[in-house]
Parts: sequence; C-alpha cells; structure tokens
Amino acid sequence: MLKSRFIRLGAWILSLIFFFSVGAFSQEEILKNMESGNIMLRQDARKALTDYLEKLDESNRSAAATKLIDTLVNPATGYQLKLGICYGLGDLRKVSWKVANQQDAETRIYDLFRSEKTHTLKVQLDEALMTAAGLYWDAINDYNNDLVDQVEATAGKFRRVFENYHESSYAAKAHFYLASYYTRVYFILKNRDKNTSVDLWIKERANPVLQDFISKMEKGAYKPGRLQEARYFLALNNVLLNKFKDARDCLDEIMKDRRSETQIIYVHQYYYSPRKEDIIDKSFAPMGLAKDTYEYLYSHPNYDDSYLDKFVKYLKEIN
Repeated sequence: MLKSRFIRLGAWILSLIFFFSVGAFSQEEILKNMESGNIMLRQDARKALTDYLEKLDESNRSAAATKLIDTLVNPATGYQLKLGICYGLGDLRKVSWKVANQQDAETRIYDLFRSEKTHTLKVQLDEALMTAAGLYWDAINDYNNDLVDQVEATAGKFRRVFENYHESSYAAKAHFYLASYYTRVYFILKNRDKNTSVDLWIKERANPVLQDFISKMEKGAYKPGRLQEARYFLALNNVLLNKFKDARDCLDEIMKDRRSETQIIYVHQYYYSPRKEDIIDKSFAPMGLAKDTYEYLYSHPNYDDSYLDKFVKYLKEIN
C-alpha cells in the first residue's frame, strides 16, 4: 500500500513538472488532461489553462477563447471538460477574454448557465461569464486601479451585469459596486483638484443607484445580505450632501430592522482615501455601527471642510 502511495505521489509530481515547465504544454494537451481520471491532474490542467490564456497576446487569446467557448457550449462535450474550461476562464484576473462575436458568446454561456442543473458547473459557468471583457471583473479592474478617465464606460460594465445577466450571482455585487464607484470617482477627482461636483457624483449618480439597489433587495430581486451595508453607505453619502436628517434616517432603519441581527456591514474604508492608514478592512455588527454613527451625526450636525477627517477619526477610535 505504501509503495502504491509513492507511485501516485510520483505521478502527481511529474504532472506538476509537465504543466508548469515553460512551453511544455499546449491548449490541446491541457484540455485532454481535464478529462483525466486523476483528480490532481484535472486540477493542474485547470490552473494551467488560466496561466496559458493570461500569457497569450490579445489576438491569440481571442482565438483560444473562441475554441474554448465553442467546446463549452457543444452538447457533446463531457462534464469534466466543461467544468475545466469554466475554471480556466473563470480564474482569469490579469486579463479578460474577448472574441469576435462577443455578445453571442456571452449569451450562449449565460443560456447554458441558466439551464444547468448541476450546482458546481452552474457556479463555474457564472464565473467564466463574468471574466468576459466588459463585465464584472473587467469593471472591478477599473475600480481597483482608480480609472476615472472614462467613467461611463466603466459604469456601463457594472450596469451590463445586473441589467443583462440578472440571474447571475454577480448582479447584486455589480449593482452595489456601481454606486460605490461613483462615490469613489468623486473623491479621486477631488483629490486630484479637479473641478468636481458633489451633487453630480453623489446626489445624481451614487445615491439613486444605492436607492435602486435597496429597493430591489426589499422586493426580493436580490438576497438581502447587503441591505444594511447599502443603507449605511447611503447614510455616509448623505453626510457629504449635508443632509444629516436623511443620514440619520438611514441609520435608524438599520437599528429598527431585525434582519440587522443576522447581517454584517463590511467597511474597507469609510470614505475613499489613497492612504493605507485609512483602510479599515473589517466587518461590523450593523446595529452597533449604526448607533455609534448616529450619535456622532446627531451631536455634530454642521458640515464643513474638516468634517470628514474628524468623523472618520471618531469611527476608527470607537470601533
């Protein structure tokens, strides 16, 4: 039995050497190993496909993605191969996949996702779709890199997810992050001394998106897991607009809602800042955070240029 284990271990090590040696594999070889009876070989093949696609130039990546998607949507393709392709596409982060008939390719994957009964493959089909150019992970890349030169192009990527692919698990995330992106744009432009308007970015763009997001959760279109988080950041946005009563009303809704007992509010930053010391990266119990924030806003109802620094300092200290 011990000898058998050493043989299996040796085979696995050889497979790793094969897959991660530069130039030692092709797309056809990777796909072949996705159907192997050896689970470790299949897993290595999935990782190798992602790595392979990320190293290709845009033209060759497009050709490779076209073949992968044609194979994926082919009814004759086996389960393990479909799953492997989805993992390979779905783990892309450095690049997005783009093909000549992009909308048709997206629609075919989405249709397959909607009809798939097996949970694991359904989840991975969703992942593969969201790495397409112009969808969720492309938008998040813009967001994380503070791209604000073409705001509506980035906003359109988020919007396409929840408007065109509303059954995707990423629909709610995209909707929430669109509102966050508009608020982020306001602060980035302000930090760059651009002539920006709080009414334009917060009142006219960020808040309506957040309000629509909250409405969809209340109506059951989205799972309510981020309900209190959305209310909280709507409150913080209303502070920027010098609407303290509206901000306190949002916080009051959090404190009165029994669902707050089973939810969390994740805070990366209270307000966008390029400074590392302003990163919070923490989850809070909604009622406690809402109460602390409410009390400060109630006792400090006069907004000025120094307000946010004092406000955030208080929130950091008390939490």
